[in-house]
Amino acid sequence: MSDQRTGNFRSGPGKDFPSSIPFSPWMAHIQPISPSEFPQASRPLVFEGFVPSSIRPQSPQPENHTNASNRLPYSQQDQPPLQFGSLGQSETSYPAIIPAPFSRSNYVPFPADALPQRQQDHPRKAPDGDVSETPNEEAETSADEEDLSMDESEIPGIASVTAEGEIHTTTKRPFGRPRPPGTESRPRKRRKKGTGARGGWSKGLRIGPRPAIDPGAEFNDLYKQATNAFIDDQDTERALELILKAIAINPEIYSAHALLSEIYFVKNDDEKAIAALFSGAHSAPRDSEVWQQVANACLQRSTGDRQTALQQASYCYSRIIHNDSKDFDTRYRRAGVNRELGNYAKAMKDLDTILESMPRNSSVMRQVAEIGIETRDTGKAKSLYEEALSYYKENGLEGEESFTWADILVYAELLAQEEPPELALSNSIKVLKQLSRWLLGRHEEDFWDEFSDDDREWDSDDDPRRIMVSQFVSGQYPLDAYGIGLPLELRVKLGLFRLGQGQDTLHEALAHFEWLEPEGRGEAANVFEYPDLFLEVARALYAAQEHNQALRYFEPLKEVNAYSDTDFWLGIAACSYICGNKVQAIECYEEAKSGDDNCGEARTQLSKLYADLGERAKAMENAREAVRIAASSVQRTEKRKYERKEQRLAREAAEKALKQAYRLPSSIDQDNPIDRIEARLQRKRRRLTRDKSVIAPRMIPPNRQERPLTSKPMTAVERETHRTENILRLYTTLVDSTEAMREGDEIARNTWMDCAEVLITDFRSNRVFYPAERHAAFTGYDREAQNVRSRKYWEARHELERNENQDFPIPSVELSIPTEYRQIHFSDWLDVFLEYALLLANTSEFDARHRCYTVIMAVLDCVVWYHDPQAILQTYICYLACALALRDDATLFNIVLRWFIRTFQFCTDAYRLFSAMNFVYPHSNHKGGKDGQMSSAVFRNGPTQKFMFRQVMNFDLNLPQDYHPEEFGGVPDFMRHTGEQIRPDDGDDSLFASPSGQTATPKEMDVVLLTLYAHILYAGGSFPNALSYYFRALSLDPKNHVVLLSIALSYIHEMLKRQTDNRHMFMLQGWAFFEEYADARREWAQTKNDADLEVLIEREIEFNRARCWQMLGVADLAIRAYEKMLSLPGSTNAQTSRGNTESDWTLEAAYAIQSMYALSGNPGMARDVTEKYLVV
Repeated sequence: MSDQRTGNFRSGPGKDFPSSIPFSPWMAHIQPISPSEFPQASRPLVFEGFVPSSIRPQSPQPENHTNASNRLPYSQQDQPPLQFGSLGQSETSYPAIIPAPFSRSNYVPFPADALPQRQQDHPRKAPDGDVSETPNEEAETSADEEDLSMDESEIPGIASVTAEGEIHTTTKRPFGRPRPPGTESRPRKRRKKGTGARGGWSKGLRIGPRPAIDPGAEFNDLYKQATNAFIDDQDTERALELILKAIAINPEIYSAHALLSEIYFVKNDDEKAIAALFSGAHSAPRDSEVWQQVANACLQRSTGDRQTALQQASYCYSRIIHNDSKDFDTRYRRAGVNRELGNYAKAMKDLDTILESMPRNSSVMRQVAEIGIETRDTGKAKSLYEEALSYYKENGLEGEESFTWADILVYAELLAQEEPPELALSNSIKVLKQLSRWLLGRHEEDFWDEFSDDDREWDSDDDPRRIMVSQFVSGQYPLDAYGIGLPLELRVKLGLFRLGQGQDTLHEALAHFEWLEPEGRGEAANVFEYPDLFLEVARALYAAQEHNQALRYFEPLKEVNAYSDTDFWLGIAACSYICGNKVQAIECYEEAKSGDDNCGEARTQLSKLYADLGERAKAMENAREAVRIAASSVQRTEKRKYERKEQRLAREAAEKALKQAYRLPSSIDQDNPIDRIEARLQRKRRRLTRDKSVIAPRMIPPNRQERPLTSKPMTAVERETHRTENILRLYTTLVDSTEAMREGDEIARNTWMDCAEVLITDFRSNRVFYPAERHAAFTGYDREAQNVRSRKYWEARHELERNENQDFPIPSVELSIPTEYRQIHFSDWLDVFLEYALLLANTSEFDARHRCYTVIMAVLDCVVWYHDPQAILQTYICYLACALALRDDATLFNIVLRWFIRTFQFCTDAYRLFSAMNFVYPHSNHKGGKDGQMSSAVFRNGPTQKFMFRQVMNFDLNLPQDYHPEEFGGVPDFMRHTGEQIRPDDGDDSLFASPSGQTATPKEMDVVLLTLYAHILYAGGSFPNALSYYFRALSLDPKNHVVLLSIALSYIHEMLKRQTDNRHMFMLQGWAFFEEYADARREWAQTKNDADLEVLIEREIEFNRARCWQMLGVADLAIRAYEKMLSLPGSTNAQTSRGNTESDWTLEAAYAIQSMYALSGNPGMARDVTEKYLVV
């Protein structure tokens, strides 16, 4: 070993390096540089031991430096940041992990005359991308390794000879560690000269996987602190800071990168989280599970560019395949990613590799077929299916890989893509029926192929069409082998093929579609299980211009809210419009409009519909938007603007709708032109009006009998009257079905909700109820409301003059604010809104929460009820019930309950309501148990804690200045926060203020508020802070048993903490307060003069005492306390006159005893307790 550490580094015979260069083991993995290549003049030695890098310049540093960047491993130094999604220098699209090695222009790997000898010395190659582990053999890089560095592949370096006889390494070698200083004088061990194979390893280096490197004490400490901060304290900012420091010290530990990724995911910074995973995966290049996690994160959680995410996932899959070329699942996933990227050749290459080992895999063949359909090259996919069919027909369908119904579906679709279309459809139908017959066991009945014009073979019954076939023998096969046995997906596909053949086979197609049962509305309706088939059938019928039939399959999807994309709404709206249902068409076009800001078709059609209804304002608004969208969609170049045919048709339709809207009667100067089209239309309209005014006196009106009979359009008053009649009819139906709906009738409930939805939509469409400023009071609908507002303004402006001169004339307009809309009182409208929201909250629809909250917000934003305190209170009570039914704790605690506390400020019942809701709220099960529930509960999170703290500060601020409770002194100055120090809560509580306009001020501190805030601190584990507020509450109510018990538990819990010093003192204090709680509880029970209640209270005290002993781990004392509680009278019938709402804790105590006995190894006594108390 002594001659292995010499200062004279030699790369070959007769070539020495300067002795001043310190040797480090990692230098063996860098291509040596000849002395002639060192710039003698431009690169002087700054200090002993420093040589400027020939790869990239660096600032000189002493040998014993402490910079954090130089504590990184060599593999992480001098590397540019990884650019995700960018192309590297290699032929593949994956980014390079380690920069390319330094190369010289005069470098020649080996002379040409050495090539035969080199090939003779290395005849073997590593098969399928695997790396040879023999030192004297050269490993060949596979196709999957093109984008990987040699050090990650662990391929040892191979020496080669240049023309001058120098020996250089041709590949990178694994990086090693630098030698400690002070060992430069040791001679370096050399390899002996010989005639063997070039390259190889010195005898001092161990071949094989290197042991795991200790990350270091500083890294371990930072990593542990970051984990504790993230998991225990939930302090993401501190955890982020600590883990970044740990990674800076040692970036080769994957768990650190994984923790950093989780922190970013919690912070909703998905792109940084994925980048952390992607970067950390390179520290574990051989771990396939790590790369799989990164690929899943890229595909499922990336919110950026989809193409970049797909490229990153493809790169991860390539790393997995590089490690294991037989991982066919990963190859299949990479093929799917490449297919989505449009790299069909790469996808087919992976699929071909899989098919070599699994030639009849159904999933792979389906993928090949889908690629063939997309590329219009179905030859290979057809040959695969034909070979599979031949094999299965010869060898049977038994085995893991078999021909299924899905394969028939794909194969029939493949055949339908051929040319000409008529012949392709006929061939697809024939093959589909033949293969279905084969899977059902009737392959011998080939006579059905003669009946190609109909599908009588697949009728549900033999009668009437199947029995007309002479070769058919009824009863030879069961009915399940005919129509009933055909899967619904294949039947729909058969119907689509028949629909494509034209009108002659339309009846056959419709007969197949009827198996979907579009009129079914129960829980077992097919629309819930096959929404994709309904949508496919509806779109096919719409394309075939069978709009009435298409609407039958669109409407079930609309009723169950199966789809909400723009194309779906446009399809059902078009069918509704053509079928005459304009109300539904407007509703659907409005949904498409709200879902897509660039949907010009929806706005164009809405303009036409509103024009038909005579609503010029809405027609103009939608037409203008359609024109703008059509104009913005045209691609403009430097020479000319390029407009495709569909863009031209959309623009012309929008302009036509705008012209139609302009023809509606209105004032000429009512609207301002938005572009040249409107300006031209306005000029034309003014000219026509002026011409008519000149010609009209000279014209003689024609005889009434000679006028053509035309339908007179409805006036605005007539349209409003007609709409009011429809609304009243629906409201009558709603009222009639209300009682049955409340009793649980499902049909009545659906009818009620349908009518309510139409009523609410009509109410919300009136813009008078939703002005821009909702703070303005509701004064009326039309000109009368404007007169009232003008009168109020007049009075405010001339108040002084009116006081001086009582005879000053002012407009005399009587104030008559409407109390009903469409002859329905506003209070009845409010009942419809709120009851509809409650029904939505109790449905199982996926968007029930969104629709429910939308209805409630419509009430809160309506100017009719915004200034009505009773209506707002009723709405928020409904809001609370809906949040409870939907189990939405965030809305319940952060919105609804906060409103009650803000509105009814300094009211004890508001704080009690907050506590009660936390008690009755049905918290969902958590994988972490009760601790997990508490950690994720909104009741104890940071925002709630801060909100309640502001309430306490606000209470202290509003206490009287002379507030001086007995025996405790006045309020300290540090508790007297000013109004500026307390952040005002959002919300308007002016509705519930006193008549004088002043909010009620407290006279005494609220014990419930102090206890509630202390409970929140207690639930968060801040026991010392909670004790401060418990003692404030105790000073106001010394005999409050809830406060006393909470203080006792706070001391005991604080004692159990690891950082507590004087545990004995905390234990004694806690137990002393527990005894005070027991005494106070007994005194309270004695004041009620109820013997049964006193027994129940005594049982409660003993139960709590036993729980404390059990929490402390003193099982023997806990069991004694539990047994004492069970021995008290009334254990079997402890339901007192107070009702059945209180428990006697018998089951809880027996279960606790049984658990302690079972855990201590005493199953006999545990069984006795169970049989005595826990068995019904």
